[in-house]
Amino acid sequence: ILRPLTLTATRDLDFGTIVVGAIVGAETVSVSQAGAITCGSSGNLTCSGTVQSAQYNVTGTNNMQVNITAVASNLTNTTSGGGETLVFTPSAPANLTLTNSGAPGSDFNVGGSISVTPTTVDGLYEGDIEVTVDYN
Repeated sequence: ILRPLTLTATRDLDFGTIVVGAIVGAETVSVSQAGAITCGSSGNLTCSGTVQSAQYNVTGTNNMQVNITAVASNLTNTTSGGGETLVFTPSAPANLTLTNSGAPGSDFNVGGSISVTPTTVDGLYEGDIEVTVDYN
């Protein structure tokens, strides 16, 4: 007999501000599960501001392992009006052993990456991360 799993988002992922310089091709910007940013490889991107990984809390049966799945999704430019999107590729732990039954639950972080090109339209990009957990 297992307790039902409850998954709650407790912190949003934030890439901060990305300033695009004279890049030639696609540059990958990623936020690790620990919240550290990697700002491309050419040195022609500048990343600043508040950067953080997303955080989730899961409750269920003590000492049970849960599988974590995070699905790629699109981030949509909410300020340009043109509907431009960036593909967001999440990075999450594969599994987690629950540390107790009920509150406060067990936390895990989700990072991820986006690809920025010379034609990426400026604006605020937003989206949802689809994360699921199930007993192993």
